[in-house]
Amino acid sequence: MGNITKKYPVEKLKNITAVILDRDGTINKTKPANPNNPKDTGYILNAKQFEFIDKACEGLAVFSKNNIAIHIFTQQSGIAKGCLSKNELADIHNYMKKYLLENFAVKIGEITYCPHTKINGVYNCDCAKLAPNENPVNYRGQIGKIIDITKLKPAQILVIGDSVRDIPPQEFIDNGMMFIGVRNSQKPQEADKISSMGYPVAQNILDIALVTSQ
Repeated sequence: MGNITKKYPVEKLKNITAVILDRDGTINKTKPANPNNPKDTGYILNAKQFEFIDKACEGLAVFSKNNIAIHIFTQQSGIAKGCLSKNELADIHNYMKKYLLENFAVKIGEITYCPHTKINGVYNCDCAKLAPNENPVNYRGQIGKIIDITKLKPAQILVIGDSVRDIPPQEFIDNGMMFIGVRNSQKPQEADKISSMGYPVAQNILDIALVTSQ
């Protein structure tokens, strides 16, 4: 994964103590909405619909084996749209955590989510995932919340996601936080956008985890 080490020297990657990962499209497979079926919104609504992406569990296991804490941040606008409840989302996350712990000895730390949706094209909250050109000055989002809870320093954290909306706010980038994209086969254009902004892109979580463990 030369594109990763070209951006981030191995010595810097080996200093991380935590990863913060996007969920949909990074850990689990996404499913497109069906325009012919209004009830098929594209959101993961229950544990039966939750399917891990190839090599995701193995990658998380490598991080865990190397004592790197694993946290998750996710945009779940389906809650505001009435597609699923907070309790249903909790059930999905409980399934995910149990599966990873029992099958890969992976313990998930903090899980944050934004339940809101845009109103008149804008998120009126402080937890939505925003693209870099959408971030207000001093916007900290969910990553800021995880930092507040864990007391981690930005330079200790690697963020992983499949969308430009997963790129950390500039405040954290300026203080040493790293970001690596993963390629989502259903949204390949996002990987191209990430790459065009100067960030490396990997095929999956395992590829990233193996580089950090060199």
